Amino acid sequence: MTYGPGDTFLSDGPNPKKPPHLYVVVCVDACDRNLVFAVPFCTDDFSTDKTLVLDVGAHPRIKHKTSVSYDLITTVNMQKIEQLAESQKLLFRPTFVFSRQDPVGDDLLEMITRKALESDMMPERMHERLRACLDGNTTPT
Repeated sequence: MTYGPGDTFLSDGPNPKKPPHLYVVVCVDACDRNLVFAVPFCTDDFSTDKTLVLDVGAHPRIKHKTSVSYDLITTVNMQKIEQLAESQKLLFRPTFVFSRQDPVGDDLLEMITRKALESDMMPERMHERLRACLDGNTTPT
């Protein structure tokens, strides 16, 4: 199954002791269509990136003020993630959470993408890679 900008998925977050997070795909690599840039939505608190904070209702899964956590942006090989999720279904007690969710709207995607390039908390290397991806180039490793 392919993913494009605006698609979302629920998956384990950066802290395995916390519940899964909603991730939104911001960009798909021009040469490897399985490689996406995804940013998680996290509960807004004192430590989260304040570049873009969303209110309840911005997406059906957002139930309280939520930070778009650009500091935790990641690249994900969606084919490998889906294979891992599928293999977990064979286990009696899956240890990995993954499920596709409703996409974000075009206006929200545009805002998430624009603010990504403004975030001071996104690692500089990820800034460079995301900008290359958004420009339609292969992302530098």
